[in-house]
Amino acid sequence: MYSFLNDYSEGAHPRILEALNSTNTIQTVGYGEDEYCRQAKAMIQKRLVILKLISIF
Repeated sequence: MYSFLNDYSEGAHPRILEALNSTNTIQTVGYGEDEYCRQAKAMIQKRLVILKLISIF
């Protein structure tokens, strides 16, 4: 069973830690204006479009 108590009571998945470690020394402007946020936004929008198309049928 999954439970989301808060964002700090559990450890991170190894793939998350790996991604954080690989970008740890890269400086970005942050707060939604960096390349990582732009990539995440595009990925989320793409999946939402796919889900919307699936729900039509």
